[in-house]
Amino acid sequence: MRILDRYLLTQTLLATVAACGTLTFLMVVMNAFKRVFELLVNNDVPFFTILHLVLLLVPQVLTFTIPWGFLVALLLVLGRMAHDLEILAVRAAGLGLAPFISPLVLFSLVLSLLCFYNNAVLAPRCITAFKDILVDMGRNNPTVLIRAQEPVDKFDGYRIYVDKKYGNTVEGITIWELGPDNIPKRNIRADKGQISADLEAMVLTISLTNARTEERGQDRTNLSKIQAGMRASVFPLSVPLKRMFERPSKPKSSNQTLGQLTESIFAGGIERAGSMVSLLTEFQKRVAMSVSCFTFALVGVPLAVYAQRRETSVSFLLSLVVVVLYFLMMLVADAMKEKAGAYPELIVWLPNLLFQALGFWLIQKVNRHPM
Repeated sequence: MRILDRYLLTQTLLATVAACGTLTFLMVVMNAFKRVFELLVNNDVPFFTILHLVLLLVPQVLTFTIPWGFLVALLLVLGRMAHDLEILAVRAAGLGLAPFISPLVLFSLVLSLLCFYNNAVLAPRCITAFKDILVDMGRNNPTVLIRAQEPVDKFDGYRIYVDKKYGNTVEGITIWELGPDNIPKRNIRADKGQISADLEAMVLTISLTNARTEERGQDRTNLSKIQAGMRASVFPLSVPLKRMFERPSKPKSSNQTLGQLTESIFAGGIERAGSMVSLLTEFQKRVAMSVSCFTFALVGVPLAVYAQRRETSVSFLLSLVVVVLYFLMMLVADAMKEKAGAYPELIVWLPNLLFQALGFWLIQKVNRHPM
């Protein structure tokens, strides 16, 4: 029995590390291309700073890749054993399915604890550090704050979008000048622009070429009242930076550690009931996602036995279907966190409950009718 347990755990551990490492590498590279590598190409940012930023993305990605990699490992290891009739031989020797998979269930609980620490402490701290580094970089070189094909709404009173960026030169510029209610009062479009910054005055200046403005008039919500404004071959636009670099006293709920979330929840009163629901939902989501490894163990074992396939591609596709369904349900629940009447803090547990019920039913079915 100990030999079988050791064999099963060793194979699953190695497959989990391999699958998790591969998935993490792919997802980090995709995130890095989107959020980091442009800094290396278009700005004078040291390579080791870029590397530090990339490494800070890893814990956030591990939130998804640890349970996903574990599910892939289960489907690979048990699918191969089922295909080679090893599971049938074990059961023919008198060992039931529950004792056979008990080491895997215990392993899933260990992974769930690891996920809990990552979701509760490590990932939010790394995301906060990631954003702090970007803010510091922006304070030293504000031109890095504007990235191609990414709307920037952090400037006080402005929303800026550029289609292309080459160093400090931008093309395809659209700027919305916002009123106090965040409704645009003027649109500015330009073919090209040159970005410069005055760090002492904390002002970012964009020298626009071939600029055109559109005025919204008194009723800014009535799009039919938009009128063409001035045109200028060169139009310098100054954007204040001071408020942008003011650090909040506490990060937003999605970037807080579980300890900070707990403090925010207990610090809230009746007058903050709406935000309390959002905080409770975020708290419950962190815990619920930590349990996903245990949930995937219950679903992955019978799926592997039923599939009886040893091909990596088949195992990956099966895992992809389960993971997409699970996290899609989690995203739907998270999207409802502003609706207190829907009890989103309880709905985030629905994916675990449904998949665990499905897993227990499939395990019972496999146990009664071995394949």
